[in-house]
This record gives sequence, C-alpha cells and structure tokens, in this order.
Amino acid sequence: LNVYHEQTQPLIDYYDKKNILKTVDGTTLDYNKDGKYWSLYVNNELSPVGVDQVNVEEGKTYTFKVIKAE
Repeated sequence: LNVYHEQTQPLIDYYDKKNILKTVDGTTLDYNKDGKYWSLYVNNELSPVGVDQVNVEEGKTYTFKVIKAE
C-alpha cells in the first residue's frame, strides 16, 4: 500500500494544483483536509493513466473509488 501511495502522490499533487476531479456525482473530496481522493478503476483494476488520458471503450466498466491516505 505504501508503494501505491508513493506512486500516486505525484498524480494527487498534479490534480490538486489543477483543481481537477475533486467532485464526482455530487461528492467532493479534499485531500488536504480529509486525506481522501478519487481513484479511477477500469474493470475493477486501478487505471494506469489519469482521467484525462483514459480511452473510454465500449464494454468496459469505469468506476471512481474513494481512497483514504494512511
């Protein structure tokens, strides 16, 4: 889990600076306040790319999950 957080921290910083993806379906998260952030999953697997780079394909399932930093 520590490796996951180390690898995703640059993404969190990037999106935080851009104010991107703080709200999904009316639920707003603020990493700096509550240590939670959105993570994109494709077919129940963590997406290897960010929301702005994912290619949406028919037949795949896309899910945003709340992740709590430790």
